[in-house]
Order: sequence, then structure tokens, then C-alpha cells
Amino acid sequence: METFNPLREAEKIKMQIIDWRRDFHMHPELKYEEERTSRIVEEHLREWGYSIKRVGTGIIGDIGSGGKVVALRADMDALPVQEENDVPYKSKIPGKMHACGHDAHTAMLLGAGKIIAAHKDELNGRVRLIFQPAEEGGNGAVRMIEGGALEGVDAIFGFHVWMDLPSGVIGIREGPFLAGAGIFNGKVMGMGGHGASPHETVDPIPVTAEAVLAFQTITSRNVPPV
Repeated sequence: METFNPLREAEKIKMQIIDWRRDFHMHPELKYEEERTSRIVEEHLREWGYSIKRVGTGIIGDIGSGGKVVALRADMDALPVQEENDVPYKSKIPGKMHACGHDAHTAMLLGAGKIIAAHKDELNGRVRLIFQPAEEGGNGAVRMIEGGALEGVDAIFGFHVWMDLPSGVIGIREGPFLAGAGIFNGKVMGMGGHGASPHETVDPIPVTAEAVLAFQTITSRNVPPV
């Protein structure tokens, strides 16, 4: 019996994964608008034998039975960016573009899903594929978790394409990585006065401007940026 070699299996469907990625790239969809993308994903997963749960425009696909559950996750949404690249597969949608690699993530997870499905009888447990909408500022991860994406999951893996690493190299580190989005509110109180006596007033505009500049130094001067 031939030993299972995932790299060799991936090489066999390399062009199909590239074709998926380029198709998604030509048809970018913003957060919670991923109707076409999720439809394509769902059609393939059903064809390969996955059980499907929809969470809005998100997809949860399970295969295998019993044992532990390992989840693999990819995001699907594009950005409101006008593509200026001159490539055959450039975005066909004005003002929308896959500028962050989510087209690649979706295509790669589909590729993994196809290979896993071909070996489903060899699984000792279950595999869950999570195709998440609205990573770009839409709290799509929260929606997917609320929809049960992590119920019963023992381990989950996700990754991001990264242009600073050579092709074929995977970088990994412990703990939180990259950026998170947070919101806080503050109020700067000023005091009016006569334009001829600015020293008797408190102008909130330069105070706010100074605060913005000070906030920008937190990462570089108060905590290690990496």
C-alpha cells in the first residue's frame, strides 16, 4: 500500500487550486456579501461527502466520525479596494479586490478539503472545515463561533499568506500574533475665548492631535513591536 504523502497529493491538484484562487480573485465579495464564494465552497464540499452547516455566508463542513475533532479555518471576504494590477485574473468588480489573500486562503482550504475527503476512510476522528466571512472588520469569527463552529473542536489551525517568507516556507510562533481591532472613546474638553487672546483658551484640536501622535508611539516606544 502506497504511503500517504500530502505534498504529492497537493501537487496533483495544484492547478485546480490555482484556478479556484484566480476565480475567487476575479469575483471579490465584501464582508457578509460572500454569496457566490460560499455557494462554490458548499457545492464542492457536498460533492466530496462533507456534512454542511450554514452560518449566514459562512460554511462549516464536517467529515469523518468519532474521536477527536480537528478544525481548519480560512476567511473569504475581500476589501473595498480598486485593483490596479494588470493580470488576466484581475478583479471584475469595480472598487472591490482580494488585496489580503483571502482568495488564496479559500482555495487552499478547498484543496485540503478535497485531499482529506479522498482519505476519509483513514481518518481517526473528524475534520471540520470552517470558511469564515467578514474577517475584514465584520466580527465574522464571532458570528461563526456563535453558530457553533468550535463546538466539540479539540484543535484548530489557520494561517495567512505572507509575502516576506519564501514560497514553501511556513512560519509559526507561540501566542497572539499580528493585529487586533479595538475601539475606545475619549473626550477632549476645550475652553473658548477670543481669537486675539488664544492664551486664555484651551483649543481641543491641537490637544487631540498631540494625543494621536502620542498613541502612535505606544507600540514603538512602550511595548516591543514584535
